Amino acid sequence: MKSLRLSFVFLLIFAAVTVSANVAGNDCLLCVETGGKLENISDSPGESFYRLLDSKIEVVKKGEPVKGLEEKGIRKGEVSGESVFKFELNTGNHETIWETTRSGKETVRIGRIEDLAALDRTIDLKNASVRLENSSEHIKFAFTVQPDSVRFFSLKGPDRLVFDFIGLKGKMASSQGVRFANHPSGFRVVIERDVPQYFNLQHDKSFKLNMTGEKVFASFKQIKDVPIRVAEKPAEKPAENVPEYTPKNKGVEITGLAFVGQDPEILMIKSDSQFDVEKTSKGNVVQFTIPGAYLPEDKEQVIDASSLNGPVSELAIFNDKGSVKIVAKMQSP
Repeated sequence: MKSLRLSFVFLLIFAAVTVSANVAGNDCLLCVETGGKLENISDSPGESFYRLLDSKIEVVKKGEPVKGLEEKGIRKGEVSGESVFKFELNTGNHETIWETTRSGKETVRIGRIEDLAALDRTIDLKNASVRLENSSEHIKFAFTVQPDSVRFFSLKGPDRLVFDFIGLKGKMASSQGVRFANHPSGFRVVIERDVPQYFNLQHDKSFKLNMTGEKVFASFKQIKDVPIRVAEKPAEKPAENVPEYTPKNKGVEITGLAFVGQDPEILMIKSDSQFDVEKTSKGNVVQFTIPGAYLPEDKEQVIDASSLNGPVSELAIFNDKGSVKIVAKMQSP
């Protein structure tokens, strides 16, 4: 057994590695629903900022997207040194509604406004007083009883901002340019004012629509991912002048591997004989090579470790031309 100091903590047991896939709607903090299909975009905490354009919406979200969304044109970047990602939602001729909960979940729904904004379903309602704070920079609502969720959308001709407080039977003071009414599903407030091009939503003990976001979009800097080989399979055909390995000349068999320890942090490799380890680092990618070694084929694997909330986002272990390679992509350099 050989040990090597390492700058992160991770545990892997070959015989039992289970990585749970992200499921839309399960612990989703930013979801998009189109045509009734709900998709998880991110389970990272952090604000989302929106920019309304013709037939599309631009989104900048703090944190990280879930894996497997490359086809959506997601671009990772940073704003003022903070990790964010940016993408677009094509709305076409459809309308959009935002729904938030106190837990931090934010869902963007795209479809027909008649379907998305209906309040005719009868549910149990809680009596509540609602207080409105309407300024040039934000609209804020406070409640004596919390709603189940808050829906926000806008209307044109004339411009109006609509807020639905689901699960509340509300009352509030009258004010100019503000209308409100109770419905079977909740309390609706309509405010006559211009639809903002930039905004973000905050929902905790209160609900707040901030007319902000210009600086976030203007300062977005895209960061290109460091290319790594974790998704590549070794070529089946041996390279020229490299002998094909057979059970007799494969070399040292790697039988176990674990990233463990708190202080010091150690990479432990188990084998049937002595071996050497070479380590290289580039950006947020750390690669270990064990020359003259091999791994049983059923142990080769690529692991999405982002859901484990550790410093490693992706890990690959595979045979490569008479060596065993371990490639770890870190959450940050």
